[in-house]
Amino acid sequence: MSSIAPPHPHAAADPIGQFIQILRDLLAVIARKRPSPFLAVSVLDSLCRHLEYFLHRLTRAAITLAKPTVFGPPAPRTRPASTKPRKPREIMHILGWIPALAAYWLSDIAEDIGITSTELTTLLAGQPFQSLVARYPKLGRTIRPICRAFGIKPPGLLRLPQRPRPKPAPWPIPLDPADIRIPDKHYHGVHFGPGNRFWPPQRKAPRKRP
Repeated sequence: MSSIAPPHPHAAADPIGQFIQILRDLLAVIARKRPSPFLAVSVLDSLCRHLEYFLHRLTRAAITLAKPTVFGPPAPRTRPASTKPRKPREIMHILGWIPALAAYWLSDIAEDIGITSTELTTLLAGQPFQSLVARYPKLGRTIRPICRAFGIKPPGLLRLPQRPRPKPAPWPIPLDPADIRIPDKHYHGVHFGPGNRFWPPQRKAPRKRP
């Protein structure tokens, strides 16, 4: 049974610095480990690479919060963004190897992730961090991927509204009543739903009102 880590004494003054220190401690612990059959060299390198990427983003966010004029405004695009959809293989080639490309993937690789997740959860739930996110909502772009990788439920201020999903297309209904197949009492030989390579699209006949 894991115990919740006590808050860092300087967390109230610098929550981002405490966040960075927790990730650095985890990176140092994992980098000292010897590869095992369950933690191959490629997986270990990938894990350290992604943690370094998270540290880079957090460090940049901390510098921007302390001195907003250090990096200046973003440079304008020299060419328009491509609207051509990328293929899955092309996306995998650009992103590199990410284990499972899913949430909680760090929790499935290293056993030390559980302790770090507890510390980060305690830090995110604290009032200093909540006040910081309320003042600078752009921090969510950096914190949300970290929460997703560690399997941490982000605080309410960091959650994004759910995207509206389009309604599914209606199934095709035969125009001719003679084409509507009425099933028997055992529903044998009748397929309901959209079509595939074995069955044409069919739908159950409407019930007759008495």
